[in-house]
Amino acid sequence: MIQRVFALLLLAQIALVASHYNSTLMELEAKLFVKMALLSEDINKSKKTLDITIVSQGCDHNYANEFKNLIEKNYKEKIMDKSVVVSIEEFSNLTYKADLLILLHSKEKLLRKVSKIANTKKILTFSYEPSYIAYGVLGSLYIGVSTKPLLNKEIIREYGFTFNPYLLKLSKFY
Repeated sequence: MIQRVFALLLLAQIALVASHYNSTLMELEAKLFVKMALLSEDINKSKKTLDITIVSQGCDHNYANEFKNLIEKNYKEKIMDKSVVVSIEEFSNLTYKADLLILLHSKEKLLRKVSKIANTKKILTFSYEPSYIAYGVLGSLYIGVSTKPLLNKEIIREYGFTFNPYLLKLSKFY
């Protein structure tokens, strides 16, 4: 009986953590995160690819795959002379070899650690969850009366990230 209750609680917790993804928002972010990244002056302009890594945990693997498929569907062709290459890595095995990390759900301590390392290496970090900006993530989307890029002004200044003035003019700052 105790095993059944434990199993039920475990499944309920996984369902609660994993169920917070909205497919419409994910589709919007799959389109806009790539464009936001390409408006960064920190992306190597001579490189022929934009390497994106979606960072997830085991319970979010299906959502990471869905996100990857959406990005690949939207960017089959080159954009700004770059091919978009998307991979998935777990937080525990992150290699920091991408131009852009898209962070899915994780604990605050891990998000802060990943963001700090990525910021130091000048790797862009965008998050599905806008509240993760407070943990050092560089960008997300603001959904309000209108949808706007949301950028972390403190991280931009501290680590010297530079963006196209057009993106900065459109953005909301944290």
